[in-house]
Amino acid sequence: MSTPRVILRWQDTNNIELGHKIYRSVTPMDIQNMPAPIATLNPNTTEYTDEAVIEGNFYYYRVSAYTTNGEEFSNEVYAEARLLGPGSDVLIAGDMTAGFFGEVDSSELITGDALAMEIGLSEGTSINNTTSWLKFSYEDKVLFIPKLNLRYGVTWRNIYDAGALYGTDDTGIFPTTTPKVQDARVTVGSHTFRVRLIRGNEADPSATLGREWTSLFYPIHSSDITQQGWGINYSNEDIGLSGYIGLQERHIGNTNYPRVVNAGVGIDAASQTSSIDFGIVWRPVLELIA
Repeated sequence: MSTPRVILRWQDTNNIELGHKIYRSVTPMDIQNMPAPIATLNPNTTEYTDEAVIEGNFYYYRVSAYTTNGEEFSNEVYAEARLLGPGSDVLIAGDMTAGFFGEVDSSELITGDALAMEIGLSEGTSINNTTSWLKFSYEDKVLFIPKLNLRYGVTWRNIYDAGALYGTDDTGIFPTTTPKVQDARVTVGSHTFRVRLIRGNEADPSATLGREWTSLFYPIHSSDITQQGWGINYSNEDIGLSGYIGLQERHIGNTNYPRVVNAGVGIDAASQTSSIDFGIVWRPVLELIA
């Protein structure tokens, strides 16, 4: 069961503090009249998770470093308590900028067939219906991506027409097809997810560093070329790296050419399809929004 929380991170720029204190309030705080700290931490700590919060409420926080001579306070930050969705709430690698929580069984989330039915995607052939989901963090969002591909023979146009390509609540880029608002969503239990494709890049290489694909799939792969040190060693077979995995982007030189990762060649192999009707495999992203 997911627990609402606020995760605080800061830089520790000295090594003389005796420790850190965490302050929280529902209104802005005056450093001349601070409330009692909610936690006292060891020196050189750089992260604190506050679980004594109510989902949807907003809170003000300050972090201090204290010595025998006094206490220095951080700037105040304002944060919303939020749920992290099905599966573990504890990152096993990385952080909320790019991290990995582990796997979530489809019984806790959704099967591939049920997801396709929910968004009206009937094209292509179903595969790996009950595969588990890989739970990631990326830029402070929680993303679920199937461990294996969910359909093959589906096209970029099919996904666009289902409103499940961009996840932007607008029509995005739509040459040679009817404009469709990209607002596909699915509700599972108490959680709502935006359904979209993973982000890559418009030009070669399509799986450029610093985008979702490379920031999340490189560090869990046995050939981790980013050297992020996550220590997770999925093979190509473990995470179903095969076929042309669809990305959001069109090629920057020709918007009729959607971008893909040619996973049959390699985890970072850039490629492009010949048209928006070229058959690819469907590996959607479920982005937690509520």
